[in-house]
Amino acid sequence: MSRPGERLRAFTARIVDPRTMARVIDPAIADLQRERSVGSYVGVLKVVLWCATGELMMPAREWTPDDRRTVTRTAAAVAIVMMLTILGLEAPFIPYAWREGVSDYRLPLYLVPQGLPMALAISVTLGLLFGLDGRPASRQVSRGLLMLAFVASVVSFVDLAWVTPASNQAFTAAAAGNPGVVRGVPEALGDLWQLGSPDFYFRTAFALGPLMLSLLALAVVGAQPARWVTVASGLVIAPGYYILIYSARNLAPAGWLHPAVAAWLPNVLLAAVAAGLMLTSRRHAHAAG
Repeated sequence: MSRPGERLRAFTARIVDPRTMARVIDPAIADLQRERSVGSYVGVLKVVLWCATGELMMPAREWTPDDRRTVTRTAAAVAIVMMLTILGLEAPFIPYAWREGVSDYRLPLYLVPQGLPMALAISVTLGLLFGLDGRPASRQVSRGLLMLAFVASVVSFVDLAWVTPASNQAFTAAAAGNPGVVRGVPEALGDLWQLGSPDFYFRTAFALGPLMLSLLALAVVGAQPARWVTVASGLVIAPGYYILIYSARNLAPAGWLHPAVAAWLPNVLLAAVAAGLMLTSRRHAHAAG
């Protein structure tokens, strides 16, 4: 059985140089292995995200000033939308944390990892659509934004696989006032795989949401529609993705589709739509040329 953080370390080693691994990533993983807690997982995620983003943005030295402004504007839009989304998801639970007889600020914090994958997917989609402001991105900027979306998907996967189960357990213990409360239904990704649970497939597929949605967002912007179409797309794409996810989820228990097929069907549909828009844009560009 692998120790906590070993899979994450193996993945990070593929995109981060050995010097950064030895000085930054390995100490963070060692802390996680000594103290397996929500705070340790969050700390490792922050370190990995910071290092991976730095590695991915190294080619940006040759970017034009307009490219940098586009990336900065898009990153700011992603950050703002993500903060608003997390606050919106947390708002219903804040009164519960300070109900009569209970005053524990940790309760809303323990629920943040549960909403993080949804917040990442929504913020990446709306951030790209609004940040690019209807203007197609250059190939270099598109590659950089897709790399950042990939990092967001990695964070989402780690969160769904390990951080959310740990934070849910911490929330249950804090709400009950009993640190030794017994864990209920298994939630860790390894446990779901061993049990043959359909949730294993849906969690892994859902983690890819930021990357797939960013592909579709870039394809929409590349089609150069009217600005109102871009805004409308932002209000439709993210909710539509979640409708597809939950609709496909209902197909598995009915026996119509294997859970793996049902889980990945929404991502396949998004990729097909994005590919269709990209091909259409290229044909129009060739016809105009």
